[in-house]
Amino acid sequence: MNPTTGVQERGVDDVAEQVEHQTEPYMVSPTGDPAPPRLRRRRPLTAPAFLAGVTLVWAAILAILFGAVFLFAVDRTPTVLARETIHIELSEYQINPTPIEVAPGTEITFVAENTGTAQHNLFISSDTGTDRIKPGESATLLAGVAEGNYVIWCDVKGHRELGMEARVVVTGG
Repeated sequence: MNPTTGVQERGVDDVAEQVEHQTEPYMVSPTGDPAPPRLRRRRPLTAPAFLAGVTLVWAAILAILFGAVFLFAVDRTPTVLARETIHIELSEYQINPTPIEVAPGTEITFVAENTGTAQHNLFISSDTGTDRIKPGESATLLAGVAEGNYVIWCDVKGHRELGMEARVVVTGG
């Protein structure tokens, strides 16, 4: 121990003894401290290992691409399990019957008869509905396959706000 600095000094013999017990070769710095172990060199990549790696990468890319293609190519058309024609009456500010209950997978066709004194129409979405129906006349609307609950309504200005709508409810299974 150096009485001036308070640091234990190590001699060359101490460092040599420490280095002898190491499994990795060490270099000794000029101050006598062992240097960190050298980094081992990697073995060069062999051609078969390289080709196997490239093949795995391409296989993964192709699997992702084909998976995406098949995912979007699946036919998402709902299965028609039954067909039903539903007769409804449109009159001043009401649609009868309500609610309209159907089984899931039922392809629905509405036959809307205007039993009121004003013109009405029937809509199942903002862009799918009948033309205006004069009193005493009727119109047919193919609504498609019932997959979930929805609302039908009269789209003549102010009629829906006055209560002219009905719920289509998918029940059972």
